Amino acid sequence: MVCTGVTAVLPAYLWFLAAAVALTVVDVQHQLLPRRIVWPALAGGGLLLLIAAAATPSWDALLRAALARAALLAVHLLLALISPRGVGMGDVRLASVTGLYLGWVSWQVVAIGAVGAFALQAVLAVLLLLARRADRHAQLPFGPAMLAAAALTVGISSLVTR
Repeated sequence: MVCTGVTAVLPAYLWFLAAAVALTVVDVQHQLLPRRIVWPALAGGGLLLLIAAAATPSWDALLRAALARAALLAVHLLLALISPRGVGMGDVRLASVTGLYLGWVSWQVVAIGAVGAFALQAVLAVLLLLARRADRHAQLPFGPAMLAAAALTVGISSLVTR
């Protein structure tokens, strides 16, 4: 049964990884998370997770993914309203995508992935400051940290639960 579950959800996570690579490249180069990549990542991920839920059946995981998607969207929207220079609307849309994929696994993974994004961003900022590649006013793209934290959290979680 576990093998079937992993197999059924694999296309969704491969879809996420493909979108994550494209979004990371664009965000690093242009500090932009284009809707034409984010929306298909969300829609395709939702559809592929729906198929995985039907195949396994894992309806509870699908419900958790939808709720996590909404939760991370709401949290990041609040952060964007509080500090528009810190979190942009592209980051808000991307939080919806990462919430979907993190939520499929567990609420604990959602929490670790969400906090992990901020931790990765902080480490990157400190390293860039120490290397004198950025000053304290630099605007760093947040998308790559969100995507890396999500991928690492899901990946490590799948290794730990085996």
